[in-house]
Amino acid sequence: MRTSALVAAALAATTLLPSATAEAVSPAESGYAYGIAASGPLNLGPLPAVSEGHASLLGVPANPLLRAGVLNAAAGLTYSRASVADLRILRAALTASAVTAVCRAGTGRSSLVDAALAGTRLPVAAGPNTRVGPVGLPGVGSVELTLNKQVWQGGRLTVTAISLRALGQQVSIASATCRAMAAAPTPKPVKNNLPVTG
Repeated sequence: MRTSALVAAALAATTLLPSATAEAVSPAESGYAYGIAASGPLNLGPLPAVSEGHASLLGVPANPLLRAGVLNAAAGLTYSRASVADLRILRAALTASAVTAVCRAGTGRSSLVDAALAGTRLPVAAGPNTRVGPVGLPGVGSVELTLNKQVWQGGRLTVTAISLRALGQQVSIASATCRAMAAAPTPKPVKNNLPVTG
């Protein structure tokens, strides 16, 4: 049996935590952040996920797809941040020492530290919606990445540092959602009747 078929079979046999999609849906009126989410043969997370406050997680449940160190997520109305340390995906084809996404008042950015796909270094600060691949990997097949993925929906911006597709699997790494800063209301003119003297 081919290695890719073995990997796919292992993923199909593993279901960790409920996840409708890797691009997890967040509460409608708040910020939102999570470290890792996966959908497809393997469902994972989102982990840890917060709509207000902060959460941390040391590693992820054992699975055949990915490994990670510390995951952090913090969220408020107009500011959210997510990070993942020591990332390893698809038999070390994708690696990174640190992956971070930040959303502040409708402006987003992401950063990667020592990140590489199949030995090729990835940019530290990619522009919004930077596509990488598809890259053919022996035993894995086609791998596609979107770096610094930015999507507007319902007046909120979602920034996902790495969005990966391979083997029918979607994985989102470090995702932060925030609302744009509300514009200050335009002041209404006040009519004053000043007395006339003379």
